[in-house]
Amino acid sequence: MGIIGLGNIGCRVALQASSLGLKILGFDHHATDDTITPLGMFPKEMSIELTDLETLLINSDYLSVHVPLTKDTLGLIGYNQFNKMKRTAFLINTSRGGIVNEGALYDAVKNKKIAGAAIDVFEKEPPDMNNPLFKLDNIVATPHIAWCTENSIKRVNTIIAKEVRKILEGKKPNLRYIANPYVFDK
Repeated sequence: MGIIGLGNIGCRVALQASSLGLKILGFDHHATDDTITPLGMFPKEMSIELTDLETLLINSDYLSVHVPLTKDTLGLIGYNQFNKMKRTAFLINTSRGGIVNEGALYDAVKNKKIAGAAIDVFEKEPPDMNNPLFKLDNIVATPHIAWCTENSIKRVNTIIAKEVRKILEGKKPNLRYIANPYVFDK
């Protein structure tokens, strides 16, 4: 399994996949063998073999994407990347739409350049009901709710409650959870 992005979610996916006996290849611009992951371990302790993107694409049976949408990740997976993947590979994107070029994904799946895909995010959200990806039998699409589990809802609610409490107590909230952190500079 190839994992692009070794933040909290990418590392948790790596642990789950490793527990199933999968060999894990990881790619992250910010990670080295000496980097401590968000889970407090080095990549090798999590059975992650760090590699470059091209090697990851060529060798992965499953490619799971876990990076934020930035100018550097926009279109990260496109025509060239799909052409390097195995014909038996599956793409999983639960991060952000736009990281995977939908036209390239459609072409890759329709023309059997890859075996299929599971996608939870789209370039345009909500997606157009006539999105051609929906017409392909080997694509599983969910409406940006793959994160939604009983545990994740409890976690989100707990985080919100703790951050609101901080604000009510006159403390500064964790900026990680603030959509517009610049307001605290005023």
